[in-house]
Amino acid sequence: MPTLFLYTCAAMAFLCILFEEQSKISKAKSTLFFGCMAWIGMYIEAAQSERPEITAGFNSNILEIASLWLFLFSSMTFVAYINRRGLIDALMRSVLPAKMTVKNLFYSVTLFSFLFSLLCDNATTALVVSSIVVPLDLDKSQRIHFATRSYSP
Repeated sequence: MPTLFLYTCAAMAFLCILFEEQSKISKAKSTLFFGCMAWIGMYIEAAQSERPEITAGFNSNILEIASLWLFLFSSMTFVAYINRRGLIDALMRSVLPAKMTVKNLFYSVTLFSFLFSLLCDNATTALVVSSIVVPLDLDKSQRIHFATRSYSP
């Protein structure tokens, strides 16, 4: 029975992704919903099982997922807060000159990333640096170079 439920959840998720345009429901929402339904189904099945190691394993997984979600949520909230306060824009205006070559900009952003990652975790640093680079007037290839940290003039 649980296997049939999991296959049904997977099939429904694939169908929702396939018919995204017609249903106007984004892929992320449908995948997240059916993924959560699958986890809930597996958790209920594990709770009814007579093997305590399965329940302990699910509890451990749920704890890891919850802590990761809380960490990412707090990082994104922190970045949104400092962005809303204008700290990133003020920092850009005070540190970066009005005109700068792409090469110097790349090295400045890299140095900032390095120094900021000493204070915060890598995910928060990536969010902050992305909020710095996105408003800049760069073409697509230059943005890709900034995102991958590989500069070639």
